[in-house]
Order: sequence, then structure tokens, then C-alpha cells
Amino acid sequence: MFNNGLDLLAFCYLIAICSAINDPYYIKQVKLNPAEFQKNIQQELCIGKAQLYRDCSFSKENMVREIEKKSGVEIALTRGAQAILVPKGCKATLYNEQKHFAIHIRGPNNYCSEIHTLGSIDMVRLQDEAGVATLASELDKTEKILEDYEKNMNYFEKKVTSTANELRSIPGRKGPTGIRGLTTKGKHGEKGQTGIRGLKGPKGNIGARGKQGTSGLRGIQGLKGEKGERGINGIDGVPFQGPRGPRGDPGVSLTYQTFEFDKDFRNGEYVFSKANGNSRHDSLFIAKKSFNSGKKYPYQDVDHVNWIKFVGLHGVDGTDGINVVGEKGEKGEKGDQGEPGEDGK
Repeated sequence: MFNNGLDLLAFCYLIAICSAINDPYYIKQVKLNPAEFQKNIQQELCIGKAQLYRDCSFSKENMVREIEKKSGVEIALTRGAQAILVPKGCKATLYNEQKHFAIHIRGPNNYCSEIHTLGSIDMVRLQDEAGVATLASELDKTEKILEDYEKNMNYFEKKVTSTANELRSIPGRKGPTGIRGLTTKGKHGEKGQTGIRGLKGPKGNIGARGKQGTSGLRGIQGLKGEKGERGINGIDGVPFQGPRGPRGDPGVSLTYQTFEFDKDFRNGEYVFSKANGNSRHDSLFIAKKSFNSGKKYPYQDVDHVNWIKFVGLHGVDGTDGINVVGEKGEKGEKGDQGEPGEDGK
């Protein structure tokens, strides 16, 4: 039936494969896709460029600069930026020097500091979104696939060995009838001596060993762990002087005028007038706008529509006065005797 041992071994493999496919306990096909593993990791790596803008229009003409993470963590100073576009796979930490405040933005995302509370973006820290947890998850998946692959090979090896043993136990075909022997009977021989006990027969052959399983794929080298973030207060400040503010409005000079009824006054003119209806003292009143005094004193402008009453700071209390008592004067001279009075009636 089989010309040599190789034919028997090939037949055993064929029987084992067919048996394993129809076996309900057979482990299903294992799929190991390194490209998919790499794709899952790259989706969370910071590959694109972060773009910073002067305002929140995100227009190309208002772009301040671009930041690209080359290796590890990229830190850049960004003066005059108000908005940032963070690409997919990146995590940006934005710092404001004046407020000593920071915020984390994960891409893809557009962030506008005018809408939120950060203020201007003075410094950006750009890093990968993928963390240790993501890498560990992908490695666990790969390890599980390799474990299933090893179980498949062990199961297949046992199946081939079992099939080979079953085939060896099947009896071969009956051979042709041999030629009839001679009928001449010889002399009865003498009884021979008892033979020595035969040697123990050889141990049966070991079943054929299955093929060695293919080596598993070498795992991708793990990414370098993230460096812990440095505290905000620990970052050395960069001397920075803000832009010069706009020029203030011109000051208003004060001009003295005498107060009169039905007189026109302008903003910045001041007068001395009665402090109130019962006062014997005058107060200083400053005109707020152009108007006619009409028949009212400045103190009668109770709603302060036209006049502002200037109230000076209270002066320091004076010291108590000294009680001075003069010396007693000399006794005056005796007066002349008065004239006699008129007779009474």
C-alpha cells in the first residue's frame, strides 16, 4: 500500500488535518497581523504639526508658527498666540506666564484662549497621546494570539501521533498461499535440550515527531515612558515685557469762574458757591459738561447732573488750646461823688 515510510508519514498528516478540521474542540484559525498592531500604535503617536494663531479665526494669514514633535517631548515659547490647532495623536500642555496657569488639550482639537480662561499662550509642551496603557494593551493582544497559536500546534502534534499509531495497528493484506511442502517424513529425532530463555524483545518504535512550530514574531520594542510633568511653579520664568498700552485721553484742565445765575458754563470750569442753604461757608463745585446755571445754586443740583462738589480731605485735628490767665490788674481810683437825685414825688 505504501512504498516507504515517507508515504506513510504524509498520509498520517493528511488524516490528522482532516480530523482536526472536523473536530469541534479544534481551536479556530489564529490571525497575527503586525501591520494592524503598528497601525493601532501610530494612531496615538504625535506625527502632525501643531499650529498657533494670533486670533481665533484659525486663518492661514494669522498663523504665528508651527510646532513639530521630533523626539520625546517638544517645548516651545509662543509669544502673541491666542489659539492652537492640536493634530491627532498629540497632547498639548498650554501655559500662561501671567496667571501661572496651565491646561491640557488632546488632539484633534481647536482651542481658543479668548473664549476660555487661559489668556495668551506663552509656552506649549507637545507630546504623544499614546501612553503606557495603550502599548500594554496591544502587547497583551499579541501575546494572547501567540498563546493560541502554540495551543494549535500542540494539538496538531498530538493528533498526528495518534493517527500514526492507529494506522500501525491496522493489519496488512493477507499474502498469497505458499507452496506446499514435501511430504517425506524424516526420522524421529532425539529430544533436544531445553533451550535458554530468549532475550527480551526490543521496545516498540516511538511515534513520528511532528514538525517544529514556527518561531513567534518578536514583539515591538516598547515606547519610552513619559517623563513626569514638571510643576508649573518650577519652570524658570522668561523675562517678558508686555506691549505698551494705548495712549490715554488728554486730561481736562480746570478754569476758575465766578458763579452767576443764567450764566453758561463748560466742562472743567469751577466756582466757589454756598455749600448749602444754611451755610456761611463756600464749597468748590466743578462743571461736568456745558450747560446754563439758570436760577439754581450748585448745591441745589442734588442729582449731580451738572456740578460735582469737591470735598477735600479732612485735616488733622488741632491740639488743645492753652488756657492763659492774665495778671490781676491794679485797683482803680475812687470815682467822683454822683450828683444828688431829684426829689421823689
